[in-house]
Formats: sequence, structure tokens, C-alpha cells
Amino acid sequence: MTVMKHTIIGNQHIICCLEKDSRHGNMLPSMPSAPTHTFSSMQYLGGYIPVCYNQTVCLYSSLYDACWLWAAQAVNSTSTGICKEFGANVGRLTLGILVFSAGMFISSTAYLPSSFAMYMTLMSMGAWYHQSYELAIFTTAVSTFLGWPFAGALGIPIAYDIVYRKRQATMFIKWCFISTVTVLVPMVQIDSQYFGCLVIAPVNIVMYNIFTSHGPDLYGTEPWTFYIFNGFLNFNIIFLAALASLPVYGIVQYVVQLPKKSNVYLPLWLSLSPMYLWLAIFMLQPHKEERFLFPVYPLFCLAGAVTVDCCQKLLSLLLTVKRQHYLNHTNWFALAFVISTSILGVSRIIGQYRAYHAPLEIFMELNRLAVEESFPSDRPINICLGKEWHRFPSSFFLPGLNWNLQFVQSEFRGQLPKPFSPEANGTSIIPDKMNDANIEEKSRYVLLSTCHFLIDLDREEETAREPRYSKHASEWTILHTVPFMDAARSHRLLRAFYVPFLTEQHCTYINYTLMQSTKWKPKSRYSGHL
Repeated sequence: MTVMKHTIIGNQHIICCLEKDSRHGNMLPSMPSAPTHTFSSMQYLGGYIPVCYNQTVCLYSSLYDACWLWAAQAVNSTSTGICKEFGANVGRLTLGILVFSAGMFISSTAYLPSSFAMYMTLMSMGAWYHQSYELAIFTTAVSTFLGWPFAGALGIPIAYDIVYRKRQATMFIKWCFISTVTVLVPMVQIDSQYFGCLVIAPVNIVMYNIFTSHGPDLYGTEPWTFYIFNGFLNFNIIFLAALASLPVYGIVQYVVQLPKKSNVYLPLWLSLSPMYLWLAIFMLQPHKEERFLFPVYPLFCLAGAVTVDCCQKLLSLLLTVKRQHYLNHTNWFALAFVISTSILGVSRIIGQYRAYHAPLEIFMELNRLAVEESFPSDRPINICLGKEWHRFPSSFFLPGLNWNLQFVQSEFRGQLPKPFSPEANGTSIIPDKMNDANIEEKSRYVLLSTCHFLIDLDREEETAREPRYSKHASEWTILHTVPFMDAARSHRLLRAFYVPFLTEQHCTYINYTLMQSTKWKPKSRYSGHL
């Protein structure tokens, strides 16, 4: 299960800071690692210290398991608040939807600032629904400062409720000050000591994304529909139900004539407004990524549950004559909805694992070879990547300290990652040959002749920079291959959701290949040579 979660995440986020701190070989930041480009706080790593073992792959797995525990605790702390604010039926539905949601499966174990912001969003929403305003303010501050500054937008509805509806402006200001002093001040002190000068990570990321001439747009732009399609892939019919939650509630309130809620409770539009606000903000941004929606993933499940609950009330009005509780005749509808969305969620999870687990399996095979074969431990061993550089899972998967990740030229013309300085104060050294404009740095490349191992996706298309290495038998020996889905040649629906037999028939797979240079033949304890 853990391996499946790691695979689906994509693992394109290299865990630079934790790798650097744990001394497990070279770390590869793809952005300039100068203090002015420090976008995440070192203080955040403190929550993962208990899972730091010596074995690198075990550490990697334990890290993601720790993320899962964070998510589970956050869901647990929020569930009672949902039941209190929306009712037990919505609480049960939300939990049932969360369990088998592909989106939650992906985001809950991702070692990303946006995933941490999701945990804190769950806790702040739960505190808000419980009317524990001090905790709601504090967890929002933790999410903003330690996690992702943009997550502060999710606190706007909470601030509106406290300041304008509850008229507790003094308490709000007081706890904003307490939270800032408690969270931000120690964070700045720790980061400044680590990087050798004054560092305020939340300010850095805001300055880069908003106040630079290029911002994040140079990494690609997408139309506003990107999040609609992505939301459906990760949440299927839940996402559509979530978008319709407020209109459906308005219809039900008019048709069924629901009793007016006490002022003790939040108006529904306000309690669901963080989801709509977040979507509005990020749909307007040209640069879009799946992870940007992680903070509101649980809110999709909640809003979808509200829609199902409203539909149950409508069904009760249509199906019954006597005045009975609406759940007496409509639980079948809720059960059918949860089962349907769960099947689609599991189908998505299995499909993504089967299609794209190859990079992890290749590196696990490389680690197995390193254990079973007598590779030299006193000389550098180079593992080279070309066009598959972005699927490198983590330096934790390098078999030893003398194993180095290197890059050979491909059609990718942007900036490739560069290791931190090996010095003890490496994080405080301003590196050369780095830029924040994603301009290609040719110093990253090594000659193909220096590669001992090569990992590549064996596509049929060839270019001068991306030959089919597997066909060059005189230069490379194939050690291991794993099927990898060719999305461009696969059925759009069946590549997104796994359907037994049909997916295999209508989707195309190509080989993800581990190769060894024929010019390098270390002695093997088993057969003399590899």
C-alpha cells in the first residue's frame, strides 16, 4: 500500500532539505538554493525527525507513512466538527467519501507544503465548526507560515465570521499576534541560522510568484478547465456534486422549506466558501498544478456530502406521504452514491499504480543489484537520466554514498537540478550556475561515456538528443524492464480509470528500462560478471 501511494504521487518533488539534513548522499534542488530562494522552512522538518532511520529507502517509506498519520489525525479531529455543524448524516457521508477517494489517497501522503496545508486546513475547519476560534486562528497561521503562504486565503471566511458576525475583533487580533510570535519568530530564527542570513520563507515565495517579471508561468500555463478535468479524475462524481452544493442547497431550502438554522451555526454559504474561494483564486492563475488544490481536497468531500444530503431530502419529499424523517426512505441513495464513487476512486488508484509504478520498481531493482553484486564502494558509480530526469523518486533511492545521479542531454531545454555543496555549511553557500528563469544550464550534463547505468523510457520516437539506447546493444546491456503506460497511444477513459481486461486491451505500454554500460563489468560474487 505504501509503495502504491509513493508511486501515484509522482515523486517529482525531490526532498532536498530532508535529504541534506539526513546526510544520505547528494541532494538536488532545481531552484536556486540561495537564501533569497528559500521557499520552505527548515522548522517544518522537525515533525518528521522521529521517522529518520539510517536505511535510506526505509526512511523514505517512513516519511510518507508519517504524512499519512498526519492526515488521519487531521480527519479525526475534523469529523466531530462536521457532525456538529452539518449533522450526523453529512459527517458519515464525508467520512465514507474520504476513505476511498483517489484525490485524498494521493494528497494525504505527499511530502509537499500543499499537503501540510491540507492537514492544517482540516484542523482549522474542524476548530471553526466547533467554534474554537483561537485554535482555528492558530492552525491557519501554522498552515500559512510553516506550510504554504497562499493557504492563508482559506482563513478569510474564518476571519469574516469572527470579526463581523461574532464581533470579536479584539480576540482575533490578539490571537493573530500570538500565532505570529509563536510560529513565525522561531521559524525565522531557525531558517536564518541554517542559511547564514535573514530568511523569511513565506515572503520569498510570495515575492517570487507575484512580484517577479516571469513568476511561475515560465513552467507552463493551462486553461481554467484544467482544474475541472483534474477534479473529476481525482474525485469523479464527488467533484461535480461539490461544485453544485450551494445551488442544490438553495433549491432544497426553497422546495422543502427547511427550518431556519440557529445563529449559533454558520450559514451554509459561509461554511463552504473556502472551497469556492480557493477554486476562484487558482482558476484565474495561468500556471496550474494538481497539487495547488490539495488544501481543499477534503472540502470537496464535505461539499459533495452536503449535496447528497440535500438530494436525500428532495427524494424524501417525492417518495413519502407521511411526515417521517428523510433518512428513513433515502439511505439507499446515499449508500449507492458512496459505493459508486468508491469504485471509481479505487479504479483510479489501481490504474495509476499499474500505469506509472515503473520508476520506483526500477530503482528498487537497482538497490537489489547493489546488494547482491560486488560493485566497488571506493569509486563513484554514475546513474544517468535523460528525458526521464523528472521521474527520479529521491536521492534516498541511491544505493550508496558513492552512487551519483547524473544527467545526459535530452530534448528538455530547461534548468536541471544541481546538488547542494558537500560542505557542512552547504545550505548557506550561494551556488553558481543557477537561475530563477528556468534557463538551460549546460554544466549539468555529463558525457554518456561516463555513465555506468542508464535509465530510460524506450519510446519509438528518436531524436539526436534522445536515441533509443536499448537498441544500441554494443553499448548498453538491458538489466531490467517494467511496463509503463504510453498515455498518448492509450484510450483516454481507460487510461484514467482501470477496468479489468478492457484497460489491457485498449492501452499501450512501453518499457521503462534499466541498462548497464557494456564497457563497465565489475566482478560479481555469483557469476563473475553482471
